[in-house]
Amino acid sequence: MTTVIKVISILRHFFSVLLLGVLASASVSASVNTLDSDAFLNMLLVQLQYQDPTAPMDNAQMVSQLSDLTMMEQNAELVHAMNQLRDQMYQSQGLYASNLVGKEVMVIANLFKVEDGRLPAGEVLLNYAASDLNIEIYKQDDDPEETDPVDTLPLGEQTESGKVPYDLNDLGKPLEDDTYMMYAYAVVDGNDLEQAVIQRSVVLSVVIPGGGQDVLVDVKGIGLVPLYSITEFQGDYVAGGGDQPGKPEHLPSPGPGVDPFASLAGHMEKTVRDGERWTINPFYKPQSMRSNERQKSQPVSHRDAMFRRVR
Repeated sequence: MTTVIKVISILRHFFSVLLLGVLASASVSASVNTLDSDAFLNMLLVQLQYQDPTAPMDNAQMVSQLSDLTMMEQNAELVHAMNQLRDQMYQSQGLYASNLVGKEVMVIANLFKVEDGRLPAGEVLLNYAASDLNIEIYKQDDDPEETDPVDTLPLGEQTESGKVPYDLNDLGKPLEDDTYMMYAYAVVDGNDLEQAVIQRSVVLSVVIPGGGQDVLVDVKGIGLVPLYSITEFQGDYVAGGGDQPGKPEHLPSPGPGVDPFASLAGHMEKTVRDGERWTINPFYKPQSMRSNERQKSQPVSHRDAMFRRVR
């Protein structure tokens, strides 16, 4: 009789291992890198059904496995919720950016294009009081370390930090139509420290690459820049896009008739510049400005120069 019990126990153990292997293989076929809660529960039930009656599963082990199952389900729900939140935020950025089409904006960028004699104006974000502040202009392909600037716009001594307005129409001579880079250098304690340059321009269109990549706006005279490089836009946020022309195509839809900023439009932070009402871009990343204490002697690529303040 004892021999029969041992044989039955061995057979139970054999079939348990066999079925567990089949279930595991099926789960792997369904998802190579994940094991869902249903497969986990099925494996546990098979293990209980075919366990050795002379050596049943320990209660503590069973509780541990059930705890793992609960945690697995909670993690799956959390991942699903996070993915939904990410998608909603991305859709919100696309819808928000579409409302900027046709609006004047302030955008952080060093690159600018001169077309029909049009020269940019804007502000330098000065972090410190400076004994001198200058904007140096270079051709796009020139190396500031090896080439003299095409021209320099002196802004003089600055007794306090803040926004310093500039207008390249104040240069000593007009710039030819071409693509240029401009750098603002503040003289602080004898060192040339580069400061962020903001240009005032108009949003022409919006590009939404998808896949979670940065939403881009096409700014006149500058080109494509990330949405988060825009610091402000003129006027108030108009829910639904208002009467702005040139709406971008292929916008992701956040839902029929849903504008995630409609209820917040009246509460967005406002500023006044030369009597004009401006609204702070909620997607602007001011914390990225902390990296702007860059010495003049440090060479950077043109793309880095354009976006170094908004990374």
